[in-house]
Amino acid sequence: MDKLLSLCMIVKNEEKVLRRCLTSIRDCVDEIIIIDTGSTDGTREIAREYTEQLYEYKWEQDFSAAKNEALRKSRSKWILILDADEYVQTEELAQMRSFLLSLDSTKPISFLLPIYNFTESVQSGKFVESTAIRIFLNHPDIYFVRPIHEQLIYQNGELQTTFYPSLHIFHTGYTEETLREKDKSNRNLAIFEKLKETKEFEEYDYYTLGNEYFAIRDFPKALENYKKAMTNRSKNQVYMLHCFNRTVSVLMTLELFDDAMSLVEEGIQRWPDQVDYFCFKAAIYKDVGLYEKAAEFFELCIQIAENPKDSSGRYWVVSPNYGSFIPYSNLASIYHSLLDIPKTVYALTKLINLDSSNQAVLFQLLKILLPNEPISSIITLLDKIYLEMSRTQVLQLFEIALLLSHKELAEHFYHLCLRENIPLSSLSQMRYALISDDLQTFDTCLSDIHLDNSSDQQGQINKLMTIAEVIWNKPYHSEDHIDIELSVSILIDLFNMGHYSAYDSLIQNASQQDKYVIANRLGDHFIGNGQYQLAIDYYSHLLLDDKLESSGYENLARLYLMQDEIKESLQFLRKAIELETNSLGAYTLLLRYCDEEEKKEVLRVFKERFPECYSVVKNY
Repeated sequence: MDKLLSLCMIVKNEEKVLRRCLTSIRDCVDEIIIIDTGSTDGTREIAREYTEQLYEYKWEQDFSAAKNEALRKSRSKWILILDADEYVQTEELAQMRSFLLSLDSTKPISFLLPIYNFTESVQSGKFVESTAIRIFLNHPDIYFVRPIHEQLIYQNGELQTTFYPSLHIFHTGYTEETLREKDKSNRNLAIFEKLKETKEFEEYDYYTLGNEYFAIRDFPKALENYKKAMTNRSKNQVYMLHCFNRTVSVLMTLELFDDAMSLVEEGIQRWPDQVDYFCFKAAIYKDVGLYEKAAEFFELCIQIAENPKDSSGRYWVVSPNYGSFIPYSNLASIYHSLLDIPKTVYALTKLINLDSSNQAVLFQLLKILLPNEPISSIITLLDKIYLEMSRTQVLQLFEIALLLSHKELAEHFYHLCLRENIPLSSLSQMRYALISDDLQTFDTCLSDIHLDNSSDQQGQINKLMTIAEVIWNKPYHSEDHIDIELSVSILIDLFNMGHYSAYDSLIQNASQQDKYVIANRLGDHFIGNGQYQLAIDYYSHLLLDDKLESSGYENLARLYLMQDEIKESLQFLRKAIELETNSLGAYTLLLRYCDEEEKKEVLRVFKERFPECYSVVKNY
């Protein structure tokens, strides 16, 4: 064989991703062999731009059969396997090619490559790492077996496999969006059903079947199969790293916290220098309401990631996210629950530095900062985060300012949009008109919008018209009744816009019962933003009328704890539990501060109501 390296792949309806894949490898392979199993989109046309070796193949519910067909077409010494939704760094593949030139091409050798499986958009940087054999000697006795989650074997003995860490494969095919588009899991489950008819399942079969149930969120069935995969025989298999991880994740999702903690402790024993299971331990503490202990372990995760013991810098078993995104996201949530605004802001800022495109995090950060910091300081912070602000980022920041209904911030980015000639939607202009009290612009934009928009957009239009009615006392909206949650959302918008008269008017027009519900929601909202005095004003009126809800009592308990007023805090916690018997956070907080005699009774009740996490809380 004169050729060095062939790409072999099977495809079906991959027009959205195929070009990216083939562009990344075409300068580093000698031939591209593509087996098409029935595409009905533009996949074949794209493939022909890169190769003449495009072959049609009748799909028989068997991935191995299709891949082996590609292997038979190859005329190179080595074979590279990629899926259409994967790609590589061209420079890394070029280095791998040079490495292959130095090898003995007569021995049955294969190379295990790292695969970065993105769990969100590529830009987010969030991924789970796995490995798979993707480069191997082209030999008639080396081929794939199993119709799904296929495995490579050497017919005459063991296939020598070496880990090659310097060629990374980037995989986007298992983001939630792609799974929805391609319905992969239902397809795969059908193949598994057929497989059961022809062979007895082994551990790897149960593991991969568990993954399919995990993907469609059938967690009990996923757990059942993962448990069958976890045997002494499979303990040291590479895939067990992921099976162990998924099992813990499923146990937590099913709220089987004691079982999850047992596995987590085993994971820490097996991988004491990696971050993954310390992160799981922190997450369990958080889920059962032990926030301070959870924060301690999430901080430990960050320390492990920043000071890895491995000389390669690797600090994770399955994903580096356990040392970055996940701890900071949870710390932001924990400190927010603990009413520690400075630490919440710190964690959110760290998250933005990790991924400046994360609009949800930026929204939360600005939501807290805007009521508590000068607008000039906030704009300076944003300028530091976005050193060279793109047109897209300017528009995103304007949209966030609109969603937060903040006049000064919206004005700042509105003028930047005008300066950059960035087009604004009619909806955005309508919301800005409400913020800037511009009735004429609002009416003009409203007339430009066709009322046959999507139901989602129509809902936004209806909300804006309702706000306009309240602000300008002008009829726009035909609906007589507005539900409580929408009323609260509108009230928050009116308050943030500075339309205080309209805010008071909308509250006064509510029924007495609705006023109590609204006051509870507003109190919770203001306390979450660090606007404590506003929250206390609402809570105080509700206390006088004995209408404060459980969340309000718990929030007041935390406020009193911040001032070391333990006795008053405990009274509020007891009331929170009386109103909401399933409030884990209130129970664990009460257990931490009550005396020993009361603790015995609280633990007894806790065991009855939360048996699945009793051991975790008791041991703490």
